[in-house]
Amino acid sequence: MFTNLYHYRAAITDILDDNSCVADIELGFNICLYSTVLQLNRVAVIKGKNNSAKSFLKKLLIHKTVTLETIENRKYGYTVEIWVGDNAGKRINVNDLLVEKKLAKYIH
Repeated sequence: MFTNLYHYRAAITDILDDNSCVADIELGFNICLYSTVLQLNRVAVIKGKNNSAKSFLKKLLIHKTVTLETIENRKYGYTVEIWVGDNAGKRINVNDLLVEKKLAKYIH
């Protein structure tokens, strides 16, 4: 079963593949984790659309400040939900947005 842990501010510095990225994460108290590889929670890119998803994520996330929600996952260790702000200041869940754009599907 998944357990929600914490929320952190982070800057996405690279998109590795269909559902992995690299981030510099601010933990608080002037402590940062640099170049941390993150696995997206709940989603997997649909076969044949890897380049589209990777390109979409790069345009959406690279060098932007996001919020990470860490999720404890028995199979993968820790995974993340990524939240980014839109032009109106509304927070958007990137994991769900990939599914909405038909670039990914939900996994269990």
